[in-house]
Amino acid sequence: MSKSTILIVGEVKIHQEVLKEYLRLSPVRVITADTGKEGLELAQRERPDLIVMDLDMPVRSCLTYCAVIKGDHTLKSTPVVML
Repeated sequence: MSKSTILIVGEVKIHQEVLKEYLRLSPVRVITADTGKEGLELAQRERPDLIVMDLDMPVRSCLTYCAVIKGDHTLKSTPVVML
């Protein structure tokens, strides 16, 4: 059985590191992206089981990326948590 994958998206590295450390002992694979665009590309390629996104994105809003994710037939059922 493969591990579940969690994608963490956000430009603030300390937030990524805190979440990764919190999940360190969990039986999950954690992948990260620094930008919304990178996160969207990674989500489409890796198909994570959960996406955690920083609400405050500099170029496009997190809500915009979430709408794109929910509009993608392969990702629409993926839960997205916005922090």
